[in-house]
Amino acid sequence: MKLRQKMVAITMGGALISVLLGTLLVYIFVKNILIENESKKLSSVTGHMVSSASKRFVESYDKLTSFARLLTIELAKPKSKEDLNSFYRLMEKNADGVWRNKKSLFDGQVESGVFLPSNSHENDTQKIQHARIKHIMDSFGASSDKLFENVWYLSLDRSEIIFDKNLPNFVFEQPANNDYTQTPWVTYTLPELNPNREVRFTPPLFDPVPKIWMVSAIYPLYQNEKWIGSIGEDLRLTDVLAFLFKEDQLYKDTQHFLIDNQGNFILAGDWQSNIEANNQLTKLNFESEPRLAELFQKQINNEPQVLSTDLWIQNKQYIAIGMTIKPVNWRYFHVVPVDEIIATTRQLFINLLGMILAVGTLNGLFTFYFSGRNITNRIKILANTMVIYAKVHRGRIADRLSGDDEISQLGLVFDNMANEIDQNIEALS
Repeated sequence: MKLRQKMVAITMGGALISVLLGTLLVYIFVKNILIENESKKLSSVTGHMVSSASKRFVESYDKLTSFARLLTIELAKPKSKEDLNSFYRLMEKNADGVWRNKKSLFDGQVESGVFLPSNSHENDTQKIQHARIKHIMDSFGASSDKLFENVWYLSLDRSEIIFDKNLPNFVFEQPANNDYTQTPWVTYTLPELNPNREVRFTPPLFDPVPKIWMVSAIYPLYQNEKWIGSIGEDLRLTDVLAFLFKEDQLYKDTQHFLIDNQGNFILAGDWQSNIEANNQLTKLNFESEPRLAELFQKQINNEPQVLSTDLWIQNKQYIAIGMTIKPVNWRYFHVVPVDEIIATTRQLFINLLGMILAVGTLNGLFTFYFSGRNITNRIKILANTMVIYAKVHRGRIADRLSGDDEISQLGLVFDNMANEIDQNIEALS
């Protein structure tokens, strides 16, 4: 390799190493700052979204306790013949033995439906009770202002009263043997299981037809200190926790993990299909992803926490934020891909590196040209003069080398040496 090429290689190599090392260090620094700032931002956003969802759950407390208070007052009123006549005006006994609303008079958009099957307690008192509950529920349900809001009553005698604009014909679609008395909608309000008469929430259920998750808030209903069933409302998680289920996320590959207070997964990120395939509550095993399994064991509370900025799942880095959702005490983990967070910054650095390399290439070409004209060409002149002098003892170089650098000084040294040699040769002759 010639001197000129060596100089260009050294110049460009040194510049390239410096640029790459400097760019890498700056990129790592900026990346860490960006991840830290974005983690704080995501933590705040997560807390705000979960807080909104918690408020919707908490609303069920006020709603059901108010509803129960109205029902208690209404059911305590003296019974009259008009109450019974009101029942017969609105209800009819179907061929399957179930009392239901008269279809010709019923409008499920503005009133509640009644399902009262034959039972051992079937009498006028029971009919009056259902007529009164329907009356209060009609007014209470009509005041609902949310799209998927409903309210219902379930008794120990398998009867149902429901106000649901989204399911206006629900009671007409129920078979005569329909029985909810052994489900959490009723058993969770049993006096022995709920002695403090508190609002509780059923386990989440997945409906495979519309592919939605739902949970019900339930509250025991008492008449004269006697437990007579449950009142409640159904909450679609796709409505209450809409930010978890919507496809349009801030970062496209964001994963949501939602675990109920029994350790069952409601949402499981990329493993969601495993849950929906079972159509039931599922406890998942993450042996293939130990870092993820370790994340789910961390202690979290009602405040959003950045649990990790270096969580690796399937060879991808994520930021993990966790908190619990009141009042159901579910655990929520918001897992966001780092690659998407730094994508813009990474592209910016790639473009910057490309520009630096382009400038470096131009610098190399300039160095190649400059060194040819100002260094290597002058060295060639010096070398050729030395060769000529060695053969014929003629030639001087100082006047042919411009400048005042080391090469020019070397030319002067050569001329002085040549002069001394010529003088010595002349003296010897």
